[in-house]
Amino acid sequence: KVNGSTSYGSSGPQLDAEGTPTGTAQHYLDITNGNNYVYQTFKVPTCGSTDASPRTVTFSGYFSGRDNSLNANGLVAIVEGTPVFTNVSTGTLGGTVLAQVSGANMASVPSMTQSWNRLSGTVQVTPGSTISYVAWLSDYANFDNASLAFSNFTCPSTTLTLQKTWSSSVAGHMATITATRDGSQVD
Repeated sequence: KVNGSTSYGSSGPQLDAEGTPTGTAQHYLDITNGNNYVYQTFKVPTCGSTDASPRTVTFSGYFSGRDNSLNANGLVAIVEGTPVFTNVSTGTLGGTVLAQVSGANMASVPSMTQSWNRLSGTVQVTPGSTISYVAWLSDYANFDNASLAFSNFTCPSTTLTLQKTWSSSVAGHMATITATRDGSQVD
């Protein structure tokens, strides 16, 4: 937790990656005494079972260093399914890595006044598949502002026309319908 003051010492930047004004409480991730990773799994948007149009995923994350060290390393990646690390110490990913962007020695000294380094990339993914956003950081790295966005797709529009003749009904009666396209419910 930082707020722009010098009370955080050399453990990292005085401000988060958003550059929130001084005096405002801010947060970023710092895993001390070891290398580790964080991830989140997503289902790629689909317009139904016959949808085969690839989706573009844009992803990014911000890194900085701490303790006035020049050994801040990190990566952001998109992997199929759930991530598997073959070596957490080095950030080596196993499984199917769809895209990965790495940065080494990203810190500047002194740590409390350094800039954040943005790592970003794009990759095409299959609709309906499961992917994970992964961020790995070394012992001397901080991490902030993970981002993942799907773009370049539009599901075909659907117009439903319902005609029903009501006989012997009382005012206020309602009917509910559910529509599906290729097994997926249409909103």
